[in-house]
Amino acid sequence: MIHYFDPKKQIPMEETIRLVKDRSFVDACEAEFEQRVETVAKEVVENGCSLVLLAGPSASGKTTSARKVALALKALGHPAQVLSLDNFFKDMVNYPIGEDGLPDFEHIDTLDIEEINHCLKDLTEKGEAGIPMFDFRTKTSHKDAMRLRIKPGEVVVVEGIHALNPVCSSAVNEKHMYKMYVGLRSEYYDGDKRVIATRDLRITRRIVRDARDRGHGPEETLSMWRKIMDGEERWIKPFKKDARVLLNTAMDYEPALFASTLRKLDEEQAGGAYQEDLHRLAEAFAPMGEIPFEWIPEKSLLREFIGGLVLEQEDMVEIG
Repeated sequence: MIHYFDPKKQIPMEETIRLVKDRSFVDACEAEFEQRVETVAKEVVENGCSLVLLAGPSASGKTTSARKVALALKALGHPAQVLSLDNFFKDMVNYPIGEDGLPDFEHIDTLDIEEINHCLKDLTEKGEAGIPMFDFRTKTSHKDAMRLRIKPGEVVVVEGIHALNPVCSSAVNEKHMYKMYVGLRSEYYDGDKRVIATRDLRITRRIVRDARDRGHGPEETLSMWRKIMDGEERWIKPFKKDARVLLNTAMDYEPALFASTLRKLDEEQAGGAYQEDLHRLAEAFAPMGEIPFEWIPEKSLLREFIGGLVLEQEDMVEIG
């Protein structure tokens, strides 16, 4: 059963517009998130788990959350490594085909389930396992590309959209596993009217990151979003209920952080099928004001999307 750190928050826009004018509000939001991460790490230690299985939908901040949990565990005296399920992708020629005739990248069968179970079982029972590597350039898998070894008391944070799907850990004793789900819990209201939903925040994060890291314009990102959400409903959210903790990755100030970027993208977009969707987002975020990127700490989870993320690396290994 999920323990919510807080219920879904209905934030008055008027209050946020007032608060974001002060940099201390950004610092307070960041400190609150770090406290939530520390609470998770303490629970992992108290339960004596050697595996943290971490899942969540697109743009929820899974990757950075996994790294932050690992660092929090290290601070408590328990070294941790991060293992991405992306390592276990099959050769792309073996992916399921969707109704549109294209590979279904959200499907559980893109992963080598047998290899995942074999690896996690060996880690918990033997303290080491062979890890494959997926070459994103050639779209092919390379078996036993490296060895992952853990010492007594060490934790492996396993992150990926399918990490909570029980078929990925059926060979592992439940006592070894701590399951967590990351997601956003903040929505913004003008009176009784919801203006910004959690999905609006996630698609905005994705638009900003895709434009920066992948050279995708908002049209391309928005065109994929429906398929991504359909995959979430089928493959991710059904297992949310099995998590011990839902880690809220929303920062209450973030609409003001993204408002100026959305406005610029909307102005640059020359029509297209998704102009209306982009314009709706830009208009919803516009009243929130604007926060300069310089106010955002280098270790902030939102740096995963705007760039410039710097996290401590000493004694923490990331696989994949």
